[in-house]
Amino acid sequence: MPDGLMQIHPVERLVLPDGGEADIDAELVPLMRALWSLGLSTLGCCQDHGEAIGDNGHRSPTSAQDRQRHADFYRGYVWLKMPNDDAKALVAILGEHPAFAHRVRRWTHPEAWMNIVYMFPEDEGGGAELADAAQLHFPRSQLSELVGVLFSADQRESETEQAATHQAP
Repeated sequence: MPDGLMQIHPVERLVLPDGGEADIDAELVPLMRALWSLGLSTLGCCQDHGEAIGDNGHRSPTSAQDRQRHADFYRGYVWLKMPNDDAKALVAILGEHPAFAHRVRRWTHPEAWMNIVYMFPEDEGGGAELADAAQLHFPRSQLSELVGVLFSADQRESETEQAATHQAP
């Protein structure tokens, strides 16, 4: 858990792909395993971002009243933080699946994902830079369906690799 953050959901300790360990929200363990099996990196996650904001899991210095608006907005949404390239790869996979294509393509869809890359001003020079990581938010109700889609994608990827290996001279 990064310094300054407080865990509010039940967790499981997992071994990360790089060999380290992290406490992962229990409902997100299958998702993390599916993402990692596809070679995608994660930098943070929460099974209900609104609950975490409401309980001040990120220890914001803002008032409870100011946090409440964000807590209400994100309640029921999973939060994933991923390197930009990995987030793009995930969205590309989902864009090809009939159950998720409309969710990741149409921000006005009632089941839409919110995929955000923040932009920050540089400390000097007057420019601005995109953040290195994307913040992905999607309805918690999609979690089990998403895990199934990702494990299917991993299975197809494995079968393609096996077929290519068998065809090699």
